[in-house]
Amino acid sequence: MQNALIIHIPHSSRYIPASARMDFVKERLPREFLVMTDHFCDELFSSPFPTLKFPYSRLYCDVERFKEDEKEEMTSVGMGFAYTHCSDGTVLRTLSKERKEQILSSCYEPHHQKLIRMTESALKKTGSCLIVDGHSFYPEALPYELHPKLHRPEICIGTDPFHTPEWLSVFCYDFFTGKGYETDFNAPFIGTIVPLPYFGKEKKVRSVMIEINRKLYMDKTGEKTSAFGKVKIDIRQFLEQLSTEEKKHRTDE
Repeated sequence: MQNALIIHIPHSSRYIPASARMDFVKERLPREFLVMTDHFCDELFSSPFPTLKFPYSRLYCDVERFKEDEKEEMTSVGMGFAYTHCSDGTVLRTLSKERKEQILSSCYEPHHQKLIRMTESALKKTGSCLIVDGHSFYPEALPYELHPKLHRPEICIGTDPFHTPEWLSVFCYDFFTGKGYETDFNAPFIGTIVPLPYFGKEKKVRSVMIEINRKLYMDKTGEKTSAFGKVKIDIRQFLEQLSTEEKKHRTDE
């Protein structure tokens, strides 16, 4: 039976095109790369399953924001799909209307079209699709966060009421608590990505976000700790077991 999993890694890159570097306050980039990048998530979620990694830094373009500023709550802190402000509220870059439109057309839209095509392919081949949205988060709340008082466990499971069925929530929680990780739902970050053509419409498109507290695998200078290998093995095992579990539930909805 064919696999229906898609691994989505949107925030692990530090790449900003040279042509856009002039837009940024360059002395603020090192700090923002350190605290805002989902360091090593492409390695932690490495697997044989189809994977879509965004090749640009989220500081340049964040594909997990709505493209319409009026729909995106993070626009209120200068962090819509094209950030203008740092995690501490200071100015990150000056962004012209032309640059913003260029980012949207050359980076944001193509990435989402790839995710749509991968979803379509999984549905065509298996009748089902399960997106695992792979992230990490800073151990302490950063000033930009809109919900700074939420619990910061070791593993955060982000869910959607329509696209994350109960069996999927239970499986994720049982797996990570069974491995000894302190685990919670939608804390400190809420939700999970779903391609817009299917959002709220197609229950066969399932999604769950897995956020890893960076204290589990790296220090605050950005270096891996000795625990990195164990976390990577656990995530690989999680994905393999999730793929098997997904096959049992393909006809549930």
